[in-house]
Amino acid sequence: MVVPDVPASKIVWGRWQPVINQAVVVDFVGELNRKSTLIAQNADFALFRTEGKEYVVPERGSVGFTLQNSEAYIHNDNIIVPTTAAKLENGLLNFNFDNRTFATSFDLVSNTERVELKARGQVVADGRFSGENRFLNPTTTNMWVDGVLSSENGGTAAYLFNTRLGSDRTVYGATQWGKSAVK
Repeated sequence: MVVPDVPASKIVWGRWQPVINQAVVVDFVGELNRKSTLIAQNADFALFRTEGKEYVVPERGSVGFTLQNSEAYIHNDNIIVPTTAAKLENGLLNFNFDNRTFATSFDLVSNTERVELKARGQVVADGRFSGENRFLNPTTTNMWVDGVLSSENGGTAAYLFNTRLGSDRTVYGATQWGKSAVK
């Protein structure tokens, strides 16, 4: 009897509710009904892993990823000031499998500012990763990060992030990365 090969799980991410007249991209309930695993959710975005063969983290080595797609919105606590879109530049995402750690950074760019956001944290055996508490070590982590690795397309990663930008604004975002280097 031949056992069929189980396809690799895939990453699904995007807006789960409209933001600044941008339509919903991810059918939240539909993904749950398809038995996708919810990896992370923030005010604007959801990140799922579909059913399939899970990513297995290597025991040794490191890998870097290149930012391929991203989306971010800055929400203002003052309802008179509208939510604004931001973009990400200079993205880096690296994993050290010897230590089961990752480090990521990028510049968040809006019409009025450029802010460097960064995080370090741990990766677990199934490819999920989470950043350190930004209040415990703000020199290496100034944003919340939750993500997942996948073997689709030769190596993919995605994570959601958020952080406060001063006392009255919060940025929520999502990123997608493609493998760039194996060491």
